[in-house]
Parts: sequence; structure tokens; C-alpha cells
Amino acid sequence: MTKEITELERRSYPEPEPLSEIDRQMFGPVDPIAKTNKRLTTALITMTALVCVSVLGIVGLVAYFQTRPVRVMSINAAGEVESFLLNLSGFTLHKAETQAALRNSITNWGEGFYSRLRTPINGDVATLAYPRSFLFLSNELAQVYSQREQREHEIAGFMSNGDSEFKVFVTNVVFRNLDRKPYEADIYFDRVYYSQPLIVSAKKSYFVPIRFSANPSDEEIERLRKRANLDIDSVMRINPLVIAITQIGEVRDFSTSPSSQQH
Repeated sequence: MTKEITELERRSYPEPEPLSEIDRQMFGPVDPIAKTNKRLTTALITMTALVCVSVLGIVGLVAYFQTRPVRVMSINAAGEVESFLLNLSGFTLHKAETQAALRNSITNWGEGFYSRLRTPINGDVATLAYPRSFLFLSNELAQVYSQREQREHEIAGFMSNGDSEFKVFVTNVVFRNLDRKPYEADIYFDRVYYSQPLIVSAKKSYFVPIRFSANPSDEEIERLRKRANLDIDSVMRINPLVIAITQIGEVRDFSTSPSSQQH
């Protein structure tokens, strides 16, 4: 009886296989269970390292997109175009470079929103410039102007009638409040009329007050991208500070643009 039990135990628990030369070099003279445990430990360490690398990569990407610089164009006091990178981390309007970028963005909006051109020789035609200027409006204000255009067909009517073309040149943007939202600014611009392409027939000066916000966070950038149905690079080229104009005042005549009142 004892011998049968011994044989059964021997059959159930066979003798360990001899270790290969590689196993001896890697694990030494150990039993198979210890060898398996070492292999599992090595695999676990490898997997943990891969997970850590992946996590670090994701964190790095998030940090990059949160602090990524945006290239913006600015016009200096001498009328020269300057290009620089604006870091969006720690965004504040109380920086000279941020205000330069803000002034440039508002300039682009004003010139596109108020110009009325049919021939591209003088600039963007109204059917392109006017809708694109909606990217600088809040959702509510963009809907108001979009619905008004659908109802009154102002741009379509201009493109088909004989009214004079005119292009707007923003001469100054004066900020009146950058301490809290909504921010306020006055936009001064010249409206240049053309009797023919490149032939100026008249020029008049105006200014318009606006209220706006600026929030280049990832969430606002994504909302603007979805609303515009554009890729993110196109949105950031057009409106890098994610300006949202919430109120546009009445356009008023202004005889002399105060170009010396830069703030």
C-alpha cells in the first residue's frame, strides 16, 4: 500500500527537468517554480515600465497642448509687420505682446466685417471676408448676424448691384478696459471707396465701440473649431486668442483718426 502511494505521488509530481545552460546562466540552480516566478517578475517589470513610458508620453502631450506657442502677426509703430510666438500658458492681456496680438486680431475682424469688395484685386471679396469675420463673434452674436444675412441678403445684394466698393483700413484700436470681462475697445478705421479697382474716389473716417472676451483655452478653441467646421490650424491662424465679440456699438463718423492714442 505504501509503495502504491509512493508511485502515485511520484507520477503526480515528476522530477524537475534539468536546467538548460541558458537557464543556469540566467537563474542559477533553482527549481522550476522559482524560475517561473522570476520570469513573471521580469515580465511584470517590463509591462510596468511600458505603462509608465506611455503615461509620461500622454502627460507630455497634454502639457504641450496646454502651453503650446501660437505664431501671431503684429504691425509695429513704424507700420512694419512682425511675427512672434505667443505662449498661451498663463494667458493674460496685461502683456505688451498679448495686446499687440489682440490689436492685430481685432484689426483683422474689423477690416473683414466692414469692408465691401467685389474684386479681389483690392482684398478679400465680401462673400469671403464677411462670413469669416463671424469667427470673432460670440455664438449668440454670430447667430444674429447670420440670420440677418439669410433674411436680408445684404452681401448677396451688394455683389449683384452697382453700389461703390469700399475697403476698411483699421488705423487704431484703443482699449478702454482690460481688467475684467467684458473687455472694451474703440476701433478707429478709414473707409476707402473705389470708383474702379485701385482708383480711390473718397475716404471717410469712423470709429465703433465693442465689447469682447478672449480665452484661448483648449475648450474654447475646440468649441470655435466645431462651430466653424474647420481644422484647428486654420482656426488658430484666423483667431489665435479666441476673441468673442459680444457687443458691437453704432458706427460713428470721426474726422481724424487718433493714431497717437495707442494704449
